[in-house]
Amino acid sequence: MSEKKQNEILQVGAVDTSKENSPILDSSFPEESKAEERKLCWFNGAQFAPGAEVCSGGVRLRCAPSGNWVRAGNC
Repeated sequence: MSEKKQNEILQVGAVDTSKENSPILDSSFPEESKAEERKLCWFNGAQFAPGAEVCSGGVRLRCAPSGNWVRAGNC
């Protein structure tokens, strides 16, 4: 049996304002539904593709196609 779960979410820590970060929006914020160019999300200088999920301070964040992080529950 594997010690690490396959679906484990990356723990990214707190936002470091000295590095590049995408905005974090509430989960109730409407996402863009246009089939335009998909943008990357940034967290502490690291890039994440749309659909990626990370955990920061007990909050699950999902990268939206707009390039913004959206709160997606708890970690």
